[in-house]
Amino acid sequence: MHKLKIKSVDELDKVIDIIKQFYFEQSKVILLNGDLGSGKTTFTQRLLKNLGYIEPVDSPTYTIVNEYQLNHHIKVFHFDLYRIKHKEELYEIGFEEYFAGKDNYTIIEWPTIAMDLIEPPYININIAVMDNETRNFDVTLQID
Repeated sequence: MHKLKIKSVDELDKVIDIIKQFYFEQSKVILLNGDLGSGKTTFTQRLLKNLGYIEPVDSPTYTIVNEYQLNHHIKVFHFDLYRIKHKEELYEIGFEEYFAGKDNYTIIEWPTIAMDLIEPPYININIAVMDNETRNFDVTLQID
């Protein structure tokens, strides 16, 4: 487990470096938990930039999932499940199929409704808002 306190968006790279160094070897599935406005999408934007993606990264609040191509064989699937009210909706969009490629990244905001469908290992990130700029990140690897 890693506990990190950041005081600006620029410090998100510290969190990303820890994740890349200690967690990505075991899983590329990231679950993002935090209140509205805590920085889940901002974290995702910064992570994709860090992975070399140069195009804009938008919140998938209304589309449920956005797909980004990092290179010719690695994709990032970015989910926002905030608007999902019933687990059956996940089956309708083929949620489980997004976990097929071992080199792909899957990032899920508001993952609670999908927990029965997400198999470990995965990286669980809890973001707590301390003030306008300060965030606490608790990063753990769920292996069973």
